[in-house]
Amino acid sequence: MAHKQLTRALGLAVLALTTGSGCITFTHHAIPANRLPNQFAAPSKTALMPINFSVLAGNHPREHLLDSGDVVAITIQGVIPQDPKELPPLIQSTQTTLARIYYPANGLNLGPGVGLPFEVQSNGNMTLPLVDPFSVRGLTLVELAEKVRAAYLQKEIVKEGNDQVNVSLLRARVNRVLVLREDIASPDFVPITKGTAVYHKRGSAEVVDLPIYESDVLHALATSGGLPGTDAHNEVWVLRKSTLEPHAIVQIQQQISGGQAPEEVLKQIPAHLEAIR
Repeated sequence: MAHKQLTRALGLAVLALTTGSGCITFTHHAIPANRLPNQFAAPSKTALMPINFSVLAGNHPREHLLDSGDVVAITIQGVIPQDPKELPPLIQSTQTTLARIYYPANGLNLGPGVGLPFEVQSNGNMTLPLVDPFSVRGLTLVELAEKVRAAYLQKEIVKEGNDQVNVSLLRARVNRVLVLREDIASPDFVPITKGTAVYHKRGSAEVVDLPIYESDVLHALATSGGLPGTDAHNEVWVLRKSTLEPHAIVQIQQQISGGQAPEEVLKQIPAHLEAIR
């Protein structure tokens, strides 16, 4: 009799196991999810909204506004070149870069420039032959041509009616950024996995030159491998480092020359790092 009851109990247990679905762990020590402390809860996604990726891109003006680093080609009738019968030099517009990745891939879509190249200096001025340096920061190419024309008319280097000035953008300025990513590995790196779990994955780093009006978070992400994956943190850090002022460098040198330990002087220097999260 006892043997029949044991057989019936085992049969019921096997039937319960075979008819059950999913993966269930039966234990008396399990804690319901609603009773877990808040520190074990995942961040709430109720108030989250999809990102409008267009807000990650910068504003592009209708016309290029000149600033430090821009290179323009200029011809001035009777000055560049001096002989009116001489043809101005033809300069093929090329964008050189030391970075392995550059946007756009084949360089800027600029045509060849006619004239001599002149670069906008760090203070925003431009120096041309026979006239005083003048500020060009924030000017369009048309406004620059008119300002060059007025400068040479004022010096009476050219005469009214014989004062044609041509200006073309030869090379636009770029911003060089370093993109560090934790969600994308280099193409030649193979992650260490066991089943579906990833035990080790290396990030990536790229030095990217971005054209001035495409120097934003969206283009930096697109150039370095695309948008973040599902295994990445939903945050981006933008770090800008500033340099020490000349008077601060002199002060540091005086402190070290006065006998202070260099390591103590260096500890007093602020990080000079601006972070945007």
